[in-house]
Amino acid sequence: MSDNCQLIVFSNKAYNAIIRESFDKDPVETGGILLGHVLDNGVWIVMEVLPPGINSIFQYAYFEYDEAFVNYLAQSVANQYKRPLDLLGLWHRHPGNIDIFSTTDDGTNLTFARQNPAGVISGLVNIDPCFRLTMYHLDCPTHRSIGRPDYSVVEIEVGDDIIPEEYFKLRYFDGEETSLHPMLNARGHERMVNRDLHNHYQKEFDSVAEDTGPTEVPPELNINLNISQVMPSYANPHNTIQKAINYFFPFKRGSNKK
Repeated sequence: MSDNCQLIVFSNKAYNAIIRESFDKDPVETGGILLGHVLDNGVWIVMEVLPPGINSIFQYAYFEYDEAFVNYLAQSVANQYKRPLDLLGLWHRHPGNIDIFSTTDDGTNLTFARQNPAGVISGLVNIDPCFRLTMYHLDCPTHRSIGRPDYSVVEIEVGDDIIPEEYFKLRYFDGEETSLHPMLNARGHERMVNRDLHNHYQKEFDSVAEDTGPTEVPPELNINLNISQVMPSYANPHNTIQKAINYFFPFKRGSNKK
């Protein structure tokens, strides 16, 4: 076993995502991308598992990712955390009890391993008939490899209670106003002021209503009219949202053939 990877820990959410995707696509192949952290002590923490995408190709012994979707989602999800997530590797399901990588898988894993000094982790799921996940680690190759890559089987642990709380902290909002961006803090303060004012005037209104008796029922609200007056027009170029311009990682699937 490599010193770079001694143990792989999955968050509950990440492990559940692999199980759900595997049974959702059963009996065809599927897979996903692993995001998380690599610790100095050889522990790899998988915080998030991304789905393969709506335009993926799923067949019994053939699987191809939706690259555009995965790249977009990886960048979005990774940056939601105070400690941005890194690309750790990937997983995919194999038919039956085949729990060794194909030559195409070898090429994909080597491509990922070269991008990280600590190498890459790669998982194989089998449903034969029960769910079974086998995790492998591959060191970053230091020279041109001859023959099959030298994988190591790595032990798995699952549970949020194993992972330090700091890794779950979100970047923009984690339940505390002080963790927000200054602009968002200001908006939060404004909402608090408005709420206090509303409560103040509501009390005055209630006291007046008790003295004057029942009031007339207001006319029915025109929801469409209110939306058209409040919401910005999407035809205005200044109201469009800027698209992400950088890929989170250069995703390659090799020849995509098994």
